[in-house]
Amino acid sequence: MKNILKISIIFGILAILAPFSVSYAATSYSYTGGNCTAGLCYDWIADDQIPRPTPYPTPTYYPPNYYYGVPVVNLSASKTSINYGEMVGLSWTTSNASSCYGSNSWSGNKNLSGSEYVYPINSSTYTLTCINSYGSNSASRTIYINQPAAPVQTGLGSACSISPSSPRIGNAVIFSAVESGGTAPYYYSWSGDVSGTSKSVSKTFSAVGEKTVTVKITDALGKTANGTCNINVLAAAPPPTGGPTPKPTPAAGQVQGATTVCKTVTLCIDTEGKITQPSPTPTPTAEPTGVSKTENGGKSFLASIFSINGDTWTRIKSLLKWYLAILAIILFVAIAYFVIKRLTGKEVK
Repeated sequence: MKNILKISIIFGILAILAPFSVSYAATSYSYTGGNCTAGLCYDWIADDQIPRPTPYPTPTYYPPNYYYGVPVVNLSASKTSINYGEMVGLSWTTSNASSCYGSNSWSGNKNLSGSEYVYPINSSTYTLTCINSYGSNSASRTIYINQPAAPVQTGLGSACSISPSSPRIGNAVIFSAVESGGTAPYYYSWSGDVSGTSKSVSKTFSAVGEKTVTVKITDALGKTANGTCNINVLAAAPPPTGGPTPKPTPAAGQVQGATTVCKTVTLCIDTEGKITQPSPTPTPTAEPTGVSKTENGGKSFLASIFSINGDTWTRIKSLLKWYLAILAIILFVAIAYFVIKRLTGKEVK
């Protein structure tokens, strides 16, 4: 009986000391975030899922999403230093992300992984931010532009040229600007006796005398220079001399080169434009009955109405004579037929 009592006491003591004699060497544990009750912090859970007090000071607390997966973002650039106008390739991968977007030198929604080409015109930073239900995370890359050497600055000169150099009234004069040094492109402004904003201007002067023209040239850096031209506009050129003396125009009725006045003559020109001898003036005769009176240069009244020339009307009259003769014969035969029929009372065969 005494032995049983001793054994019971020993097991009871072991049961009380068991929680304080955990062997951590052969057991794996996971952090729970710190649960402290009555001064004992059950921060570790062994494989058997039984909370046990830690033998160490309470560890630093971390939020749950630190362990359960904020997005991981990896962003890389093919180059980080380029010359002006060069291309850069950006590529990225993520994990635990639900969506991503770009900011700073790019924008818009981005795929969870991918690549993109950019053409920065100055030093630029590209940031990719990804989010999920636990939070967000970002990655950035900066691309630097190598600055070209500054151009060597030279002084700006201005002048102008004139063509022709000795113009006369009525001549078109061309003024052209001539620049030297400076930095292109150049801009022009003309003043004085001409105006304009092109490299060359043209003007025709209507008065003689001295003319002054000034051109102002401005280069790309804002430098200015003035050039001046002076010309003397001469009078209009005199008519050419040394040629043959023009012959005077003869007076009315006077033959070219003659000193006497000829008498008036009558010339007859036919329909072909040839000069013919004038025919003697015909003796007027009585007009035959039934023939229309002629006027307007020998044409009949009908010819004047229908605007028929002389030759055509002559042919028509000749044809009309034949037609009238034939009609007269037919009329004569018809009258003879009816007269004989009436006298004989018989058909004429």
